[in-house]
Amino acid sequence: MRQWRFAFFYMLFGTFFLAGIPVNLYAQKDSVKVGLVLSGGGAKGMAHLGVLKVLEEEHIRPCCLSGTSIGAIVGAYYAAGYSSDQILEIFRRTDFDELMLDHLPRRFLPLYLKQAGRNEFFYFPLDMHHMTLRLPDGLSHSQLFYNQLFEDLYAIQYVRHFDSLPLRVRFVATDLVRGRQVVFRGGSIPRAVVASSAIPSIVSPLQIDGKLLSDGGIVNNYPLEPLRKMGANVVIGSDVQGTLLKASEIQSIADILDQIMSIHMYADMPLKRMKTDIYLRPPVTNFNVTDFSQIDTLYRLGYEEADRHRSFFRRYASYEKQALHSPPPHPDSLYFRDIRIEGISDPREKELILWRTGFETGRKIGFRDFINGINYLYGTDDYDQIHYWIIPGDTLVMSLVNDTVRYKFKTAVHYSPLYHLELLAGVTGKRIITGHDILDVELILGPSFRYNLNYLIDNGYHMGFGLHSSWHHWQRNVAFGLMFPEVENPSFKQMDLHTYTWTNRLFFQGIASTNVNFHIGFEHRKNIMNTGIFSGEKPGLKYYFDRTDNYGAFISFFYDDLNDYYFPEYGIRLTADYHHFFASNNTYDKPNPFHTASFHITASRLHNRHLSSSYSFTAHLVTRDSISPSSYTYVGGIAAFEHSGVLQSFYSRPFMDLRTPSYIYIKPQLQYRFRKNHFFRAGLQFLMYEYFEIPHEKRFSRYEWAYNFYGQYGFRSYFGPIFATFAWEPVTKKWNMGLELGFGF
Repeated sequence: MRQWRFAFFYMLFGTFFLAGIPVNLYAQKDSVKVGLVLSGGGAKGMAHLGVLKVLEEEHIRPCCLSGTSIGAIVGAYYAAGYSSDQILEIFRRTDFDELMLDHLPRRFLPLYLKQAGRNEFFYFPLDMHHMTLRLPDGLSHSQLFYNQLFEDLYAIQYVRHFDSLPLRVRFVATDLVRGRQVVFRGGSIPRAVVASSAIPSIVSPLQIDGKLLSDGGIVNNYPLEPLRKMGANVVIGSDVQGTLLKASEIQSIADILDQIMSIHMYADMPLKRMKTDIYLRPPVTNFNVTDFSQIDTLYRLGYEEADRHRSFFRRYASYEKQALHSPPPHPDSLYFRDIRIEGISDPREKELILWRTGFETGRKIGFRDFINGINYLYGTDDYDQIHYWIIPGDTLVMSLVNDTVRYKFKTAVHYSPLYHLELLAGVTGKRIITGHDILDVELILGPSFRYNLNYLIDNGYHMGFGLHSSWHHWQRNVAFGLMFPEVENPSFKQMDLHTYTWTNRLFFQGIASTNVNFHIGFEHRKNIMNTGIFSGEKPGLKYYFDRTDNYGAFISFFYDDLNDYYFPEYGIRLTADYHHFFASNNTYDKPNPFHTASFHITASRLHNRHLSSSYSFTAHLVTRDSISPSSYTYVGGIAAFEHSGVLQSFYSRPFMDLRTPSYIYIKPQLQYRFRKNHFFRAGLQFLMYEYFEIPHEKRFSRYEWAYNFYGQYGFRSYFGPIFATFAWEPVTKKWNMGLELGFGF
């Protein structure tokens, strides 16, 4: 009996011993394979970095990793050799708002899109056959994000099989057509990560290998299964997903849709949690998935959650005490023996792509120039996707997906003291006649009707062809002496002045680069100026100051690499044009040929993160001996968008306060960005203008000058810029203030 009791206690003691201590012994064996799963959760995934930090402190380096969405992003950087601290620093200096909305820097846009911020309107795909609008499939194509991943992960940007990495990885995306998950096991890592993190409604679905892919969280937001298939027998999971809403929290359609999606997303989480050996759930539920401003707070919450489990982590601390290494930086230059372009069959289009990017075989290209070339190509808006990778043998592979939306409806709202409140409705079409043409029609509805029509065949470095037509009209109450300077004591102090300009141009376009081109062609310009002040008892009767049709030829030169049209901080914008009007139908005096020449340059320089300066210089010359009213430039008014050749802003005076045929205008300015999208400006406007008011007076015999000081607050809003301006003119004691809202058109 005593021997039986001894055996019983021996077995009981051995059971407890094996249940506790052998874990450490087992962890020291090579058979232990730790896998790490990182869930999706948007900005809340910053908590994953806090978890990784604790794992590093405990000398745990997983042998494999599986991630979805933000988990795939963090996992890719970790697989490339970045430490948690390095990833955190990269994310701190990343503008996630710009990446999510795919805001391409303005310098990479073609010139026809740079004019007045034409790319910033609200666009909706348009079905011309049924004349119906639909919502876009996303606000972004994640091109800028792809570029950043390619740069940061260059050392592993292409891997034939992800199992060849020191940290084997799997990334999960969703096949929207088949409704099932796609697990990336090799190929382009930036491509896999972008597909896995393509947030529905924000990022357009990606076309990859015949599949339409979106965020992996739709079908598997906690991809535990790939780890088991890779042989992991100990799984650590970091879960930053949300939770199902309570009944009191469901108050809108958006809440209902979110709940419907979440029901499927979280349905199998109880089972997955049971299969996770160490399950970490940082308390980040109440944070927004797009709130990347809370990076440090989310990191801390992840660290604190993992810190609570250190005793469990230490059981595996002796497994592969592998020191993290910093990934090698990308090279200063690249060299390609071969360039393959997938998705494009037209040889001429391939030739145009290589010209726009500047890529050549057998020649080195700077790494930054390479990324810029991709941006220039994306800026044409011809392609939804530009994915690229470098395979062994110095072969560049570019996989392009054409923009399939041929027509887009655009709209915007604008208010200014000149035009008052206006609504723009327009259509932009591509590939109307040729494979590289653009048609843009804008109708502007407000107190007065206006339109802009542009058609351009863009042949790249080959000669292009274009048409332009526009009708502008505005009405102002002006001083009687503006139009009748010779009348000394008028009975009228004010008069209504209606101005109409109808411009039609046919031109050829030559392009030296994306930022440099020139136009040469023919122009018809009709100018009408009238007033109803003399109508008396006959309403509708108009007195015409001018009804002129001018016909001529012109040449224009453009250079523009400003980083922003409304709030430039660096870059140069230069325009120069010359017009020779050789025929006219002039009601003001006898027809005679004349010339006009204009030159404008704006140069901006960034001094530090917040302060920039700019200098603008404009010169305008008319060589006509007898000046008709429509040949003058009318000075005055507060406007960020100026109607070149007719109006010149001068903040301290109302619109059309004075007129001059020739002038020089200088504007130095300081701009301070005191918060994101908030700007304050202070500057000086100086104007030297030709005083020519008496008919048949000798030209260029008399000049006047004026200057003012101004302050301006600007805000870059989603609906367009907002400017509030105050200006004061010391000599005349004149002052003016005004407000302008929305994109200019």
